[in-house]
Amino acid sequence: MRAIRCRAYLDRIRAFCLPLMKKHLAFLLCVLAVTTSTGLSAPPPERTLKLTGDLLILPTSDRAALKKGEETADSGLLEVIVDGKLIHRVNGIFPRKVDDARFWAFLDMKEFKGKSAVLRITRGPAVLRGAEILGWMESSDHMRHTQPIYKEGGRPQFHFSQIQGWNNDPNGMVYSDGLWHLSWQCNPVENGFGGWYWGHAVSEDLVHWREAPRTLRSGGAKDVNRYPGMADANCFSGGAAVDFNNTLGKQVGQQKTLIAAFTDSPPGESLAYSTDGGFRYTVMRELNPIIVHPKPEGSKNWNGSYGRDPKLFWHEPTKRWVIVTYRMGLNPDAVSGHMAFYTSQDLKKWEFQSMTEKLFPEDRQPEEKQDFHECPEFLELPVDGNPKNKKWVLIDATPKYQTGAFDGKNFTPDAKEYRRGIYGGMKAGQCFSNAPDGRAIMMIWVRQGFGEKVPFASGFTLPLELTLRTADDGVRLYTNPVKELEKLREKEVFTAQGNKIAEQQTVSFETQEPLLELVFTVKTASKTGAIELKFGPQSLYYLLDTKQLGENPLVKSLRDKCTVHDKDDGQVDFRLYLDRATWEAFVENGSVYKIGARRDIAAPIGKISLGTVGGAEGTVVSLKAYKLKSIWPEKVDTLMYSGKK
Repeated sequence: MRAIRCRAYLDRIRAFCLPLMKKHLAFLLCVLAVTTSTGLSAPPPERTLKLTGDLLILPTSDRAALKKGEETADSGLLEVIVDGKLIHRVNGIFPRKVDDARFWAFLDMKEFKGKSAVLRITRGPAVLRGAEILGWMESSDHMRHTQPIYKEGGRPQFHFSQIQGWNNDPNGMVYSDGLWHLSWQCNPVENGFGGWYWGHAVSEDLVHWREAPRTLRSGGAKDVNRYPGMADANCFSGGAAVDFNNTLGKQVGQQKTLIAAFTDSPPGESLAYSTDGGFRYTVMRELNPIIVHPKPEGSKNWNGSYGRDPKLFWHEPTKRWVIVTYRMGLNPDAVSGHMAFYTSQDLKKWEFQSMTEKLFPEDRQPEEKQDFHECPEFLELPVDGNPKNKKWVLIDATPKYQTGAFDGKNFTPDAKEYRRGIYGGMKAGQCFSNAPDGRAIMMIWVRQGFGEKVPFASGFTLPLELTLRTADDGVRLYTNPVKELEKLREKEVFTAQGNKIAEQQTVSFETQEPLLELVFTVKTASKTGAIELKFGPQSLYYLLDTKQLGENPLVKSLRDKCTVHDKDDGQVDFRLYLDRATWEAFVENGSVYKIGARRDIAAPIGKISLGTVGGAEGTVVSLKAYKLKSIWPEKVDTLMYSGKK
């Protein structure tokens, strides 16, 4: 009887449980797959590697190789540990066949040369192939390339681009001890957005650049025993400055301390410092975050900081450090917010002072109806070169700007409007702090492709010199290439003077050079039509009726809103740079600057002609074309580890 009762009891349990098991079988199988692929069921695969070189070399693929059903690679989290200390933690995409590597990434290990590193893949599908993947990695003094570096098809030849990986915003730009330091948002092991290291390159002349060890690293995840330059989470954008007065108290000898301000996302705005001239930084974990942005009242929740991108500078009149940073509005998804100002006497305790006024509603309106968004740049410049008449300029990532006054706490714009003179596929410019002679020199992230199968993604504009000048509607920001670029002129390939131009009358020449600078001035009394500049398969037009730079003057809806505001003198001044993958135009003394993509990447330029459309006529006052030299050395397979000559 007891057995019968037990069977009946078990039957009732089975009847209750079986439907639940069937219902949740997919979930249980998913949990099993995740635990298997992430290595939770067993220790993660690891390998001990003797560090005989400065670099850890590893094969990497790209996100296209992860396409479902067509996978040729696997993603995984790589950790590098030396003496129990976490040195690197990066998300990589590892090919299933070593010969299929898109490129060979490198991670700096020079400080640990001669020691042994423990390599682990701790998360992701790559865990299942961890032993094989780790076996492909090697220690070397030299980089490894799948194609000749700096000679790839779309590689810019007189613009800086990183050797490999993804870049976006310029960061940590500062001049110190004769070197221009450029950092940027960097993915060191993949050609896609992510990684959030700070890449690093240095230059003595703003023209020729050499990559150096990356300055900041993401991925600390609150590990106590980790590399000094590693943040808790992601090293988002920020700036750098020289601590001339040793406010931070970190100076060693005569070498001035450099301070980097960055967003450790999500903790908040954070500081790091360098005592070796900007080659190694230490994140101030005992101090950070120095600023945590409050959630705007009434806004929806956001998985991250409610502000970012701190620009740090010393304000001499008030003897205070100032940080200006982007602060989100009510809708974190919108690209429209405020710029907020904070001050400090000691770089440790920061006080909120003010933020900019919003002029537009918070939604995804057209760009001309959006408020400030991300990556502030803030600097004081003389108007028309007059040191007794200066204005402050607040620039955002788009980049639009306002001019005005700043008292150390509050920015008062000259007008409740935004202005713009920089256009094209770019975002998030930053100027070098501490530039000699008070120069404002900006570089901007170029958001376009540079051809297939190249080991890098994105790039940068030329170094651009910003000035304030009186235009036809008040004071405006002008943009021009730095004068140092003239040293790239190898020879003059064409010149013209006094030639008449009209629709059927052009000045033209042929060139097989892929790199060119073209400078010309056209005098015209025409008030309609356009000046037409053709290069290869594409054209640019300066529209005489609206004073706009455009790529298609015949369809009004396609007209670019690149409006020139330079005072009319009856002449049009124009400068064009042609690199392998980009063109850059500076119109009317830099009143308008625009960058665009060449349709014939890496091809010889071919025919260049200057004429008009729409009945306009003019005279070429002068025209010169220069062949330009590449900025790259014949071979680079190591990093620059110090500024010592």
